[in-house]
Amino acid sequence: MAYFTHEIRPYENHMKRITEWLWVIPIILTSSTLILPSIVMAENKAITISTGEWPPFLSEKMKYHGVVARIISESFAQQNIQVTYGWFPWKRTYSNVKNGSWDASAIWAITEDRSRELLFSDPVIENKTVLFFRKDSYIDWTSYEDLSGIVIGATNGYFNGIEFDKAEKSGLITVERTSTESHNFKKLAANRIDAVVAEIDTGYEIMHRLLKPKQIESIIVSPHKIASFTNHLVISKKIKNGEELLSKFNKGLKQLTENGKVDQYLIESRNGLYNQANE
Repeated sequence: MAYFTHEIRPYENHMKRITEWLWVIPIILTSSTLILPSIVMAENKAITISTGEWPPFLSEKMKYHGVVARIISESFAQQNIQVTYGWFPWKRTYSNVKNGSWDASAIWAITEDRSRELLFSDPVIENKTVLFFRKDSYIDWTSYEDLSGIVIGATNGYFNGIEFDKAEKSGLITVERTSTESHNFKKLAANRIDAVVAEIDTGYEIMHRLLKPKQIESIIVSPHKIASFTNHLVISKKIKNGEELLSKFNKGLKQLTENGKVDQYLIESRNGLYNQANE
């Protein structure tokens, strides 16, 4: 019996070690399964966006940092990517993304020079220049000849499209310019001019900030566009994962657009819901 017992102990110890390894292997495999995706996600779990003040689209002081910031943040959130914003003067905002010190910037119109330096996303927003009328001065216009009998408020230095510019310079339409865009809306509400030419979302933001609710109710927007252009998120060509981030953003933006959220957020913005400061 002594001999038999002596032979069993090494065998038992060996089996004990095998059993311990059988318990450890699933733990290692389980841990690998959990850790590896985390490592992959860590590469793109956050993005830094350099931007500037442009209410109602982007503002450090607005709810959600403005409607465009909300669209961008939630598009990335669809891909499990967190956004950090930095607020700078616009010239520095651009240089930050151009040199790669910040991953991205919002928002920019496409130009030849910028396309050589940056990666452009799908359109985040279409900026539409329209005419704001009072209800009693409204004209359902289809050509600039239809507008020849009214006074249109515009802002010094603002380009409102080639056709508008031609009509203004030829004298076909009467344009009264001021130094600040907000002054035009005060003049419209006070019956001093008949219409204001402005970007649609900017116009709504100004009205909610400066006018009384009854004055806002008296103003309507023409469905006809004076001009339009798209604005985009741009991503630095200096960062390694720029193309991947761009692809993920476009995918998230498409999802947000298809489920109606982009239109919802724009309507909310035009109703003044983002004018509240962030808590």
